[in-house]
Amino acid sequence: MSFFNSLNSFFRKNKDSNYLPDYFFNIPDDVLKFMYFKNGPKKNIDNHTDEPSAIDIKLPISEDFHNLEKMPYYPSYESLQPNQRFYFLSWLAKRNCPEDVGYAFLYLYSLERRLYDGEYIKETLLEINSLQKIINNDSFIRYSSISIIYAISRYNLYSFFDTLDTSMFPDFFVLTKKIVYDGKLTASEIIDFSHILGYKEKRYINNYYDIFKNELLQILEEKYHTPEFIFSGTNDKVPSMNLILSNFSLPDRNVYFSDIANSSIGTELCSLLYMAHDKTKKSLRKNNSYKHINKTVKKEINVRTGYPIATQKSINSTKQALIDSAKNNTFDKNEALAIARSSVNENGALTMISSYRYFLYGETFLKGELAYKYGDWDEAEKYWLTIFEISPTQICEKLSIMYRKQKRYSDEVYILQNGIDLWKNSIFNVHNGSTEDLEVRLKKASALYAKHKTSDKSTGIDIPNASYDHQFVSELVDLARLHNEQVFL
Repeated sequence: MSFFNSLNSFFRKNKDSNYLPDYFFNIPDDVLKFMYFKNGPKKNIDNHTDEPSAIDIKLPISEDFHNLEKMPYYPSYESLQPNQRFYFLSWLAKRNCPEDVGYAFLYLYSLERRLYDGEYIKETLLEINSLQKIINNDSFIRYSSISIIYAISRYNLYSFFDTLDTSMFPDFFVLTKKIVYDGKLTASEIIDFSHILGYKEKRYINNYYDIFKNELLQILEEKYHTPEFIFSGTNDKVPSMNLILSNFSLPDRNVYFSDIANSSIGTELCSLLYMAHDKTKKSLRKNNSYKHINKTVKKEINVRTGYPIATQKSINSTKQALIDSAKNNTFDKNEALAIARSSVNENGALTMISSYRYFLYGETFLKGELAYKYGDWDEAEKYWLTIFEISPTQICEKLSIMYRKQKRYSDEVYILQNGIDLWKNSIFNVHNGSTEDLEVRLKKASALYAKHKTSDKSTGIDIPNASYDHQFVSELVDLARLHNEQVFL
Protein backbone atom coordinates (compact mmCIF):
# COMPACT_ATOMS: atom_id res chain seq x y z
CA MET A 1 0.00 0.00 0.00
CA SER A 2 1.37 3.46 -0.94
CA PHE A 3 2.06 6.17 1.66
CA PHE A 4 -0.88 8.28 0.47
CA ASN A 5 -3.26 5.30 0.53
CA SER A 6 -2.08 4.48 4.05
CA LEU A 7 -2.67 8.08 5.08
CA ASN A 8 -6.14 8.11 3.53
CA SER A 9 -6.93 4.83 5.24
CA PHE A 10 -5.81 6.22 8.59
CA PHE A 11 -8.06 9.28 8.34
CA ARG A 12 -10.99 7.20 7.16
CA LYS A 13 -10.64 4.85 10.12
CA ASN A 14 -10.52 7.71 12.59
CA LYS A 15 -13.35 9.61 10.97
CA ASP A 16 -15.84 6.77 10.58
CA SER A 17 -15.75 3.30 12.07
CA ASN A 18 -17.74 2.11 9.06
CA TYR A 19 -15.15 3.25 6.54
CA LEU A 20 -14.93 1.43 3.20
CA PRO A 21 -11.83 -0.84 3.23
CA ASP A 22 -9.08 -0.29 0.67
CA TYR A 23 -10.01 -3.48 -1.17
CA PHE A 24 -12.97 -1.63 -2.68
CA PHE A 25 -11.10 1.38 -4.04
CA ASN A 26 -9.87 -0.49 -7.11
CA ILE A 27 -13.42 -1.36 -8.15
CA PRO A 28 -14.65 1.14 -10.78
CA ASP A 29 -17.54 3.41 -9.81
CA ASP A 30 -19.63 2.07 -12.68
CA VAL A 31 -19.41 -1.38 -11.05
CA LEU A 32 -19.83 -0.21 -7.46
CA LYS A 33 -23.19 1.34 -8.35
CA PHE A 34 -24.54 -2.13 -9.26
CA MET A 35 -23.39 -3.71 -5.97
CA TYR A 36 -25.24 -4.03 -2.67
CA PHE A 37 -23.77 -3.27 0.76
CA LYS A 38 -25.18 -4.33 4.12
CA ASN A 39 -23.16 -1.77 6.07
CA GLY A 40 -20.59 0.99 5.73
CA PRO A 41 -20.87 4.34 3.92
CA LYS A 42 -22.34 2.70 0.81
CA LYS A 43 -25.06 0.75 2.65
CA ASN A 44 -28.00 0.40 0.26
CA ILE A 45 -29.90 -2.71 1.38
CA ASP A 46 -31.53 -3.62 4.67
CA ASN A 47 -30.33 -6.54 6.75
CA HIS A 48 -33.60 -8.42 6.29
CA THR A 49 -33.22 -8.71 2.51
CA ASP A 50 -31.68 -12.07 1.67
CA GLU A 51 -29.45 -10.87 -1.18
CA PRO A 52 -26.54 -13.33 -1.74
CA SER A 53 -24.32 -10.76 -3.45
CA ALA A 54 -24.69 -8.16 -0.66
CA ILE A 55 -21.33 -7.14 0.84
CA ASP A 56 -20.70 -7.16 4.57
CA ILE A 57 -17.54 -5.03 4.90
CA LYS A 58 -16.93 -6.34 8.41
CA LEU A 59 -16.26 -9.90 7.22
CA PRO A 60 -12.57 -10.91 7.10
CA ILE A 61 -10.61 -10.83 3.85
CA SER A 62 -7.33 -12.62 3.10
CA GLU A 63 -4.94 -12.12 0.18
CA ASP A 64 -3.64 -15.71 0.41
CA PHE A 65 -4.57 -17.49 -2.83
CA HIS A 66 -2.73 -20.75 -2.07
CA ASN A 67 -5.80 -22.66 -0.86
CA LEU A 68 -8.53 -21.11 -2.96
CA GLU A 69 -11.47 -23.53 -2.70
CA LYS A 70 -14.07 -24.18 -5.39
CA MET A 71 -17.04 -21.85 -5.16
CA PRO A 72 -20.29 -23.34 -3.75
CA TYR A 73 -23.04 -24.16 -6.25
CA TYR A 74 -25.20 -21.24 -5.06
CA PRO A 75 -22.63 -18.70 -3.82
CA SER A 76 -23.19 -15.83 -1.43
CA TYR A 77 -20.66 -13.27 -0.27
CA GLU A 78 -21.15 -14.29 3.36
CA SER A 79 -20.54 -17.99 2.66
CA LEU A 80 -17.19 -17.35 0.94
CA GLN A 81 -13.83 -18.01 2.58
CA PRO A 82 -11.75 -14.86 3.35
CA ASN A 83 -9.42 -15.47 0.37
CA GLN A 84 -12.43 -16.08 -1.91
CA ARG A 85 -13.83 -12.69 -0.88
CA PHE A 86 -10.55 -11.04 -1.82
CA TYR A 87 -10.50 -12.86 -5.17
CA PHE A 88 -14.09 -11.74 -5.84
CA LEU A 89 -13.34 -8.09 -5.08
CA SER A 90 -10.14 -8.24 -7.14
CA TRP A 91 -12.06 -9.83 -10.02
CA LEU A 92 -14.68 -7.06 -9.91
CA ALA A 93 -11.89 -4.57 -10.55
CA LYS A 94 -10.87 -6.41 -13.75
CA ARG A 95 -13.98 -8.38 -14.76
CA ASN A 96 -11.96 -10.84 -16.84
CA CYS A 97 -12.68 -14.55 -17.20
CA PRO A 98 -12.56 -15.84 -13.58
CA GLU A 99 -10.95 -19.10 -12.50
CA ASP A 100 -14.34 -20.18 -11.18
CA VAL A 101 -17.58 -19.09 -12.89
CA GLY A 102 -19.23 -18.85 -9.45
CA TYR A 103 -17.66 -15.39 -9.00
CA ALA A 104 -19.37 -14.19 -12.18
CA PHE A 105 -22.70 -15.63 -10.99
CA LEU A 106 -22.33 -13.82 -7.66
CA TYR A 107 -21.98 -10.52 -9.53
CA LEU A 108 -24.88 -11.50 -11.84
CA TYR A 109 -27.10 -11.85 -8.76
CA SER A 110 -26.63 -8.16 -7.98
CA LEU A 111 -27.24 -7.18 -11.62
CA GLU A 112 -30.45 -9.20 -11.69
CA ARG A 113 -31.69 -7.54 -8.52
CA ARG A 114 -31.06 -4.12 -10.12
CA LEU A 115 -33.18 -5.21 -13.08
CA TYR A 116 -35.84 -6.60 -10.74
CA ASP A 117 -35.98 -3.28 -8.87
CA GLY A 118 -36.01 -1.30 -12.14
CA GLU A 119 -32.70 0.49 -11.46
CA TYR A 120 -29.99 1.35 -14.03
CA ILE A 121 -31.78 -0.91 -16.51
CA LYS A 122 -29.95 -0.05 -19.74
CA GLU A 123 -26.57 0.26 -18.01
CA THR A 124 -27.14 -3.12 -16.36
CA LEU A 125 -28.04 -4.74 -19.68
CA LEU A 126 -24.86 -3.42 -21.26
CA GLU A 127 -22.82 -4.67 -18.29
CA ILE A 128 -24.32 -8.17 -18.57
CA ASN A 129 -23.74 -8.20 -22.31
CA SER A 130 -20.09 -7.21 -21.84
CA LEU A 131 -19.63 -10.09 -19.38
CA GLN A 132 -21.04 -12.52 -21.94
CA LYS A 133 -18.24 -11.61 -24.34
CA ILE A 134 -15.61 -12.45 -21.70
CA ILE A 135 -16.92 -15.47 -19.78
CA ASN A 136 -16.89 -18.63 -21.87
CA ASN A 137 -19.30 -20.76 -19.88
CA ASP A 138 -22.56 -22.19 -21.28
CA SER A 139 -24.43 -21.99 -17.98
CA PHE A 140 -23.47 -18.34 -17.44
CA ILE A 141 -24.35 -17.43 -21.04
CA ARG A 142 -27.79 -19.03 -20.67
CA TYR A 143 -28.68 -17.45 -17.32
CA SER A 144 -27.28 -14.04 -18.25
CA SER A 145 -29.29 -14.15 -21.48
CA ILE A 146 -32.42 -14.89 -19.44
CA SER A 147 -31.60 -11.80 -17.34
CA ILE A 148 -31.54 -9.70 -20.51
CA ILE A 149 -34.69 -11.38 -21.83
CA TYR A 150 -36.41 -10.60 -18.53
CA ALA A 151 -35.60 -6.88 -18.61
CA ILE A 152 -36.30 -6.33 -22.30
CA SER A 153 -39.69 -8.05 -22.15
CA ARG A 154 -40.72 -6.59 -18.75
CA TYR A 155 -39.77 -3.00 -19.63
CA ASN A 156 -40.61 -3.27 -23.34
CA LEU A 157 -37.09 -2.41 -24.48
CA TYR A 158 -37.05 -4.29 -27.79
CA SER A 159 -35.61 -1.21 -29.51
CA PHE A 160 -32.61 -1.39 -27.15
CA PHE A 161 -31.98 -4.93 -28.34
CA ASP A 162 -30.16 -3.61 -31.43
CA THR A 163 -27.42 -2.09 -29.25
CA LEU A 164 -26.49 -5.51 -27.84
CA ASP A 165 -24.28 -8.27 -29.21
CA THR A 166 -26.80 -11.07 -29.86
CA SER A 167 -24.36 -13.68 -31.18
CA MET A 168 -24.51 -15.64 -27.90
CA PHE A 169 -28.24 -15.27 -27.22
CA PRO A 170 -30.64 -18.26 -27.34
CA ASP A 171 -32.19 -18.60 -30.78
CA PHE A 172 -35.74 -18.62 -29.41
CA PHE A 173 -35.20 -15.10 -28.05
CA VAL A 174 -33.76 -13.75 -31.31
CA LEU A 175 -36.67 -15.29 -33.22
CA THR A 176 -39.23 -13.64 -30.93
CA LYS A 177 -37.46 -10.30 -31.21
CA LYS A 178 -37.46 -10.44 -35.01
CA ILE A 179 -41.15 -11.35 -35.09
CA VAL A 180 -42.44 -9.03 -32.34
CA TYR A 181 -40.17 -6.02 -32.87
CA ASP A 182 -38.88 -6.21 -36.45
CA GLY A 183 -42.12 -7.77 -37.70
CA LYS A 184 -40.46 -9.82 -40.44
CA LEU A 185 -38.08 -12.65 -41.31
CA THR A 186 -35.97 -13.11 -44.44
CA ALA A 187 -35.70 -16.49 -46.17
CA SER A 188 -32.18 -16.94 -44.77
CA GLU A 189 -33.42 -16.22 -41.24
CA ILE A 190 -36.28 -18.71 -41.55
CA ILE A 191 -33.72 -21.35 -42.56
CA ASP A 192 -31.42 -20.34 -39.69
CA PHE A 193 -34.27 -20.87 -37.19
CA SER A 194 -35.42 -24.16 -38.76
CA HIS A 195 -34.01 -26.24 -35.88
CA ILE A 196 -36.30 -24.58 -33.32
CA LEU A 197 -39.35 -24.47 -35.59
CA GLY A 198 -39.78 -28.26 -35.66
CA TYR A 199 -38.32 -28.75 -39.13
CA LYS A 200 -36.45 -32.06 -39.14
CA GLU A 201 -35.39 -32.58 -42.77
CA LYS A 202 -31.98 -30.88 -42.87
CA ARG A 203 -30.29 -32.76 -45.72
CA TYR A 204 -31.37 -30.38 -48.48
CA ILE A 205 -30.36 -27.35 -46.42
CA ASN A 206 -26.97 -28.91 -45.66
CA ASN A 207 -26.22 -30.12 -49.18
CA TYR A 208 -28.20 -27.83 -51.49
CA TYR A 209 -28.61 -24.62 -49.53
CA ASP A 210 -28.87 -22.24 -52.52
CA ILE A 211 -31.52 -24.35 -54.26
CA PHE A 212 -33.52 -24.69 -51.02
CA LYS A 213 -33.32 -20.95 -50.31
CA ASN A 214 -34.44 -20.04 -53.87
CA GLU A 215 -37.42 -22.38 -53.57
CA LEU A 216 -38.34 -20.79 -50.23
CA LEU A 217 -38.07 -17.30 -51.75
CA GLN A 218 -40.48 -18.31 -54.53
CA ILE A 219 -42.95 -19.66 -51.97
CA LEU A 220 -42.80 -16.38 -50.00
CA GLU A 221 -43.41 -14.38 -53.18
CA GLU A 222 -46.35 -16.57 -54.20
CA LYS A 223 -47.92 -16.68 -50.72
CA TYR A 224 -47.23 -13.17 -49.38
CA HIS A 225 -46.18 -11.21 -52.50
CA THR A 226 -42.89 -10.31 -50.80
CA PRO A 227 -39.50 -12.06 -50.42
CA GLU A 228 -39.94 -11.96 -46.62
CA PHE A 229 -42.32 -13.39 -44.05
CA ILE A 230 -44.27 -10.43 -42.66
CA PHE A 231 -45.89 -10.69 -39.24
CA SER A 232 -49.43 -9.33 -39.57
CA GLY A 233 -50.23 -9.38 -35.86
CA THR A 234 -53.44 -11.31 -36.53
CA ASN A 235 -52.14 -14.75 -35.51
CA ASP A 236 -53.57 -16.75 -32.64
CA LYS A 237 -52.50 -16.01 -29.09
CA VAL A 238 -48.82 -16.83 -28.58
CA PRO A 239 -48.09 -19.19 -25.64
CA SER A 240 -45.45 -18.36 -23.03
CA MET A 241 -42.39 -20.28 -21.90
CA ASN A 242 -41.31 -20.18 -18.27
CA LEU A 243 -37.65 -19.25 -17.64
CA ILE A 244 -35.96 -18.68 -14.27
CA LEU A 245 -33.52 -15.99 -13.13
CA SER A 246 -30.33 -17.20 -11.44
CA ASN A 247 -30.68 -15.10 -8.25
CA PHE A 248 -32.50 -17.51 -5.93
CA SER A 249 -33.32 -14.77 -3.39
CA LEU A 250 -35.64 -12.73 -5.61
CA PRO A 251 -39.32 -12.83 -4.57
CA ASP A 252 -40.31 -13.92 -8.08
CA ARG A 253 -37.69 -15.52 -10.36
CA ASN A 254 -40.10 -16.56 -13.10
CA VAL A 255 -39.67 -15.02 -16.54
CA TYR A 256 -42.58 -15.51 -18.93
CA PHE A 257 -41.56 -15.02 -22.52
CA SER A 258 -43.41 -15.41 -25.82
CA ASP A 259 -42.79 -18.85 -27.31
CA ILE A 260 -43.00 -18.01 -31.01
CA ALA A 261 -41.50 -21.36 -32.10
CA ASN A 262 -44.43 -23.28 -30.56
CA SER A 263 -47.16 -20.87 -31.65
CA SER A 264 -49.31 -20.71 -34.78
CA ILE A 265 -46.60 -18.43 -36.23
CA GLY A 266 -44.01 -21.14 -35.68
CA THR A 267 -46.31 -23.71 -37.29
CA GLU A 268 -46.77 -21.45 -40.31
CA LEU A 269 -43.01 -20.93 -40.67
CA CYS A 270 -42.37 -24.67 -40.35
CA SER A 271 -44.93 -25.39 -43.09
CA LEU A 272 -43.07 -22.99 -45.39
CA LEU A 273 -39.87 -24.96 -44.82
CA TYR A 274 -41.59 -28.26 -45.66
CA MET A 275 -43.06 -26.72 -48.80
CA ALA A 276 -39.54 -25.65 -49.79
CA HIS A 277 -38.37 -29.19 -48.97
CA ASP A 278 -40.90 -30.74 -51.38
CA LYS A 279 -40.09 -28.27 -54.15
CA THR A 280 -36.34 -28.84 -53.70
CA LYS A 281 -36.88 -32.61 -53.92
CA LYS A 282 -38.74 -32.23 -57.22
CA SER A 283 -36.09 -29.89 -58.56
CA LEU A 284 -33.31 -32.34 -57.69
CA ARG A 285 -35.18 -35.23 -59.30
CA LYS A 286 -35.46 -33.28 -62.53
CA ASN A 287 -31.69 -32.75 -62.44
CA ASN A 288 -30.93 -36.41 -61.48
CA SER A 289 -29.42 -35.31 -58.15
CA TYR A 290 -31.82 -37.12 -55.81
CA LYS A 291 -29.90 -40.42 -55.65
CA HIS A 292 -26.70 -38.56 -54.87
CA ILE A 293 -28.16 -36.78 -51.83
CA ASN A 294 -29.60 -39.99 -50.41
CA LYS A 295 -26.13 -41.53 -50.52
CA THR A 296 -24.66 -38.61 -48.62
CA VAL A 297 -27.00 -39.06 -45.64
CA LYS A 298 -26.66 -42.83 -45.18
CA LYS A 299 -26.22 -43.57 -41.47
CA GLU A 300 -23.65 -45.86 -39.89
CA ILE A 301 -25.19 -48.86 -38.11
CA ASN A 302 -24.11 -50.53 -34.87
CA VAL A 303 -23.47 -54.07 -36.18
CA ARG A 304 -24.13 -55.64 -32.76
CA THR A 305 -27.53 -54.02 -32.14
CA GLY A 306 -28.68 -53.01 -35.63
CA TYR A 307 -29.49 -49.48 -34.49
CA PRO A 308 -28.08 -46.31 -36.14
CA ILE A 309 -25.01 -44.49 -34.81
CA ALA A 310 -24.99 -40.69 -34.55
CA THR A 311 -22.35 -38.52 -36.22
CA GLN A 312 -18.96 -38.31 -34.55
CA LYS A 313 -19.53 -34.61 -33.92
CA SER A 314 -22.74 -35.37 -32.00
CA ILE A 315 -21.04 -38.18 -30.03
CA ASN A 316 -18.10 -35.92 -29.12
CA SER A 317 -20.49 -33.22 -27.94
CA THR A 318 -22.21 -35.63 -25.52
CA LYS A 319 -18.85 -37.01 -24.37
CA GLN A 320 -17.69 -33.50 -23.49
CA ALA A 321 -20.97 -32.75 -21.70
CA LEU A 322 -20.49 -35.94 -19.68
CA ILE A 323 -16.92 -34.96 -18.74
CA ASP A 324 -18.09 -31.50 -17.67
CA SER A 325 -20.95 -32.99 -15.66
CA ALA A 326 -18.68 -35.43 -13.84
CA LYS A 327 -16.31 -32.58 -13.03
CA ASN A 328 -18.82 -29.95 -11.91
CA ASN A 329 -21.89 -31.85 -10.70
CA THR A 330 -21.51 -31.55 -6.92
CA PHE A 331 -24.10 -31.04 -4.22
CA ASP A 332 -23.76 -30.31 -0.50
CA LYS A 333 -26.95 -31.18 1.43
CA ASN A 334 -25.95 -29.25 4.55
CA GLU A 335 -25.22 -26.14 2.48
CA ALA A 336 -28.54 -26.55 0.65
CA LEU A 337 -30.45 -26.73 3.93
CA ALA A 338 -28.61 -23.65 5.21
CA ILE A 339 -29.59 -21.69 2.08
CA ALA A 340 -33.22 -22.87 2.37
CA ARG A 341 -33.43 -21.90 6.06
CA SER A 342 -31.83 -18.46 5.57
CA SER A 343 -33.98 -17.55 2.56
CA VAL A 344 -36.65 -14.91 3.15
CA ASN A 345 -39.15 -16.82 1.02
CA GLU A 346 -39.81 -20.29 -0.40
CA ASN A 347 -37.49 -19.77 -3.40
CA GLY A 348 -34.40 -20.91 -1.51
CA ALA A 349 -35.89 -24.31 -0.65
CA LEU A 350 -37.50 -24.81 -4.06
CA THR A 351 -34.25 -23.96 -5.84
CA MET A 352 -32.37 -26.46 -3.69
CA ILE A 353 -34.88 -29.19 -4.62
CA SER A 354 -34.40 -28.41 -8.32
CA SER A 355 -30.61 -28.42 -7.91
CA TYR A 356 -30.68 -31.75 -6.06
CA ARG A 357 -32.85 -33.22 -8.81
CA TYR A 358 -30.35 -32.13 -11.47
CA PHE A 359 -27.50 -33.53 -9.37
CA LEU A 360 -29.29 -36.90 -9.26
CA TYR A 361 -30.19 -37.29 -12.92
CA GLY A 362 -27.76 -35.13 -14.95
CA GLU A 363 -24.83 -37.53 -15.32
CA THR A 364 -26.97 -40.68 -15.72
CA PHE A 365 -29.11 -38.93 -18.34
CA LEU A 366 -25.99 -38.12 -20.39
CA LYS A 367 -24.71 -41.69 -20.08
CA GLY A 368 -27.99 -42.86 -21.57
CA GLU A 369 -27.72 -40.23 -24.29
CA LEU A 370 -24.22 -41.41 -25.21
CA ALA A 371 -25.30 -45.07 -25.32
CA TYR A 372 -28.23 -44.08 -27.57
CA LYS A 373 -25.93 -42.21 -29.95
CA TYR A 374 -23.63 -45.25 -30.16
CA GLY A 375 -26.65 -47.30 -31.25
CA ASP A 376 -26.80 -49.22 -27.97
CA TRP A 377 -30.47 -48.52 -27.30
CA ASP A 378 -31.00 -51.27 -24.71
CA GLU A 379 -28.21 -49.79 -22.59
CA ALA A 380 -29.68 -46.30 -23.00
CA GLU A 381 -33.07 -47.59 -21.82
CA LYS A 382 -31.49 -49.08 -18.67
CA TYR A 383 -29.79 -45.79 -17.76
CA TRP A 384 -32.90 -43.68 -18.38
CA LEU A 385 -35.30 -45.94 -16.46
CA THR A 386 -33.17 -45.67 -13.30
CA ILE A 387 -33.90 -41.92 -13.16
CA PHE A 388 -37.46 -42.08 -14.50
CA GLU A 389 -38.99 -41.24 -11.12
CA ILE A 390 -36.71 -38.20 -10.71
CA SER A 391 -37.17 -36.68 -14.17
CA PRO A 392 -40.19 -38.37 -15.81
CA THR A 393 -40.96 -35.69 -18.40
CA GLN A 394 -37.47 -35.70 -19.94
CA ILE A 395 -37.14 -39.49 -19.82
CA CYS A 396 -40.63 -39.95 -21.27
CA GLU A 397 -39.75 -37.84 -24.28
CA LYS A 398 -36.55 -39.81 -24.94
CA LEU A 399 -38.04 -43.26 -24.41
CA SER A 400 -41.26 -42.61 -26.32
CA ILE A 401 -39.27 -41.54 -29.40
CA MET A 402 -37.09 -44.65 -29.11
CA TYR A 403 -40.04 -47.01 -28.52
CA ARG A 404 -41.88 -45.65 -31.54
CA LYS A 405 -38.85 -46.22 -33.76
CA GLN A 406 -38.71 -49.80 -32.40
CA LYS A 407 -42.47 -50.21 -33.06
CA ARG A 408 -43.01 -50.82 -29.33
CA TYR A 409 -46.36 -49.03 -29.44
CA SER A 410 -47.82 -50.46 -26.22
CA ASP A 411 -44.61 -49.68 -24.33
CA GLU A 412 -44.76 -46.08 -25.54
CA VAL A 413 -48.33 -45.71 -24.23
CA TYR A 414 -47.33 -47.27 -20.90
CA ILE A 415 -44.29 -45.05 -20.32
CA LEU A 416 -46.23 -41.89 -21.21
CA GLN A 417 -49.15 -42.75 -18.92
CA ASN A 418 -46.78 -43.42 -16.03
CA GLY A 419 -44.70 -40.30 -16.71
CA ILE A 420 -47.75 -38.02 -16.74
CA ASP A 421 -49.18 -39.46 -13.51
CA LEU A 422 -45.81 -39.46 -11.77
CA TRP A 423 -44.85 -35.88 -12.65
CA LYS A 424 -48.18 -34.41 -11.57
CA ASN A 425 -47.62 -35.73 -8.04
CA SER A 426 -43.81 -35.65 -7.93
CA ILE A 427 -42.03 -34.15 -4.94
CA PHE A 428 -39.53 -32.75 -7.46
CA ASN A 429 -42.17 -30.85 -9.47
CA VAL A 430 -41.73 -27.69 -7.42
CA HIS A 431 -42.73 -25.23 -10.16
CA ASN A 432 -45.93 -27.05 -11.23
CA GLY A 433 -44.44 -28.16 -14.55
CA SER A 434 -46.97 -28.98 -17.24
CA THR A 435 -47.47 -32.42 -18.82
CA GLU A 436 -49.38 -30.95 -21.77
CA ASP A 437 -46.77 -32.00 -24.36
CA LEU A 438 -46.73 -35.56 -23.03
CA GLU A 439 -50.53 -35.72 -23.11
CA VAL A 440 -50.51 -34.71 -26.79
CA ARG A 441 -47.87 -37.37 -27.45
CA LEU A 442 -49.92 -39.95 -25.53
CA LYS A 443 -52.96 -39.29 -27.70
CA LYS A 444 -50.91 -39.97 -30.84
CA ALA A 445 -49.24 -43.02 -29.28
CA SER A 446 -52.62 -44.51 -28.31
CA ALA A 447 -53.90 -44.03 -31.85
CA LEU A 448 -50.79 -45.70 -33.28
CA TYR A 449 -51.12 -48.63 -30.90
CA ALA A 450 -54.77 -49.13 -31.85
CA LYS A 451 -53.82 -49.08 -35.53
CA HIS A 452 -50.77 -51.37 -35.30
CA LYS A 453 -51.69 -53.86 -32.57
CA THR A 454 -50.91 -56.82 -34.79
CA SER A 455 -47.38 -55.59 -35.54
CA ASP A 456 -46.62 -54.30 -32.02
CA LYS A 457 -43.13 -55.33 -30.84
CA SER A 458 -43.45 -54.25 -27.19
CA THR A 459 -41.39 -56.21 -24.66
CA GLY A 460 -42.76 -54.73 -21.43
CA ILE A 461 -41.12 -52.24 -19.09
CA ASP A 462 -39.87 -52.68 -15.54
CA ILE A 463 -39.46 -49.25 -13.91
CA PRO A 464 -37.09 -49.45 -10.91
CA ASN A 465 -37.39 -47.26 -7.83
CA ALA A 466 -35.11 -44.24 -8.04
CA SER A 467 -32.44 -43.77 -5.41
CA TYR A 468 -32.50 -40.46 -3.56
CA ASP A 469 -32.63 -39.05 -0.03
CA HIS A 470 -36.38 -38.87 0.68
CA GLN A 471 -35.88 -37.33 4.14
CA PHE A 472 -33.67 -34.54 2.77
CA VAL A 473 -36.15 -33.59 0.03
CA SER A 474 -39.07 -33.75 2.47
CA GLU A 475 -37.24 -31.39 4.80
CA LEU A 476 -36.78 -28.90 1.95
CA VAL A 477 -40.47 -29.21 1.06
CA ASP A 478 -41.39 -28.52 4.71
CA LEU A 479 -39.16 -25.42 4.73
CA ALA A 480 -40.83 -24.11 1.57
CA ARG A 481 -44.27 -24.73 3.10
CA LEU A 482 -43.21 -22.96 6.30
CA HIS A 483 -42.13 -19.87 4.35
CA ASN A 484 -45.48 -19.86 2.57
CA GLU A 485 -47.39 -20.07 5.84
CA GLN A 486 -45.38 -17.19 7.31
CA VAL A 487 -46.32 -14.98 4.36
CA PHE A 488 -50.02 -15.32 5.23
CA LEU A 489 -49.65 -14.84 9.01
